[in-house]
Amino acid sequence: MTILIDLLSGMSLFEAFHSIRAAFANTAIPEVIVMVFFLFLPFVNVITAAVRKRSLRK
Repeated sequence: MTILIDLLSGMSLFEAFHSIRAAFANTAIPEVIVMVFFLFLPFVNVITAAVRKRSLRK
């Protein structure tokens, strides 16, 4: 989402990725783990829904 907002504000793609890199450079390891966890939650949700849907078909 940060990259999308940066791109909409007129920044280049390189600058948008630089802001993400700067955010991760200024955080501690536990904070990074929490951010990555919340980043992957939507994907886990979709995968579990697909598995449940597949198991109900059988």
